[in-house]
Amino acid sequence: MTFIEDRAIFQNASRDQLRAHFQPWARNAYRAENPRVTGDLDPEVDAPPRYGYFVQVDEDVLSSVVDGEGLVGRRGMRSSYVNFVNGWWMSYGERYARSRDPRWKCIAESEVEEDLEPVDGCVEFNVGWMMLDPIDISVEFYHDVGWGEEFWFGAVSAAAWGLFLVDGL
Repeated sequence: MTFIEDRAIFQNASRDQLRAHFQPWARNAYRAENPRVTGDLDPEVDAPPRYGYFVQVDEDVLSSVVDGEGLVGRRGMRSSYVNFVNGWWMSYGERYARSRDPRWKCIAESEVEEDLEPVDGCVEFNVGWMMLDPIDISVEFYHDVGWGEEFWFGAVSAAAWGLFLVDGL
C-alpha cells in the first residue's frame, strides 16, 4: 500500500482532482513495479486493483474514525468509514463525449431519467466511489474488486442502500 500525503495538493480536492493525480501515479508505478511487463497500463482492459482504486481519507473520514460518529453499518451500529474510489471512473456522459459510442449516450440518458439526486455533481447510479467500513479494506477485498465492474456494481448497489460491504459480496 502506498500512502500519499500532500496538504497543498489534496486539501479540499474533489474526487475528480484526486483521480487526475492518481492516474499518472498509477501509470508510473505500474511501469516501475512491473519491469518485465511490456506495454503500458490500460485501465479499460485490465487494471490490477492497486492501480485501479484508491482509498480517500479526508476530514470527515478522520472524524468518523476518531469520534465514532460514522454511518450506520452492520447490525445497526455506528461505524467509521473510508471513501473507496474508482481511480479511472468516468460518467456515462463523459464516456460518450470521448468515444461517441451511442450506447453510452443511451445509458447516460436512462440514468438521468431516474431522478437521482446529484452526488459530486453526478446524477448516475454509479458515482465512482463508495463509503466502506475500514474493516472491509483487505487483501481479499482487493482480490474481489479486481473482478471489475461486475463486483463494483454489486458493491455500489449495497452502498446505495446504506449498507457496508460484507465478506464475499
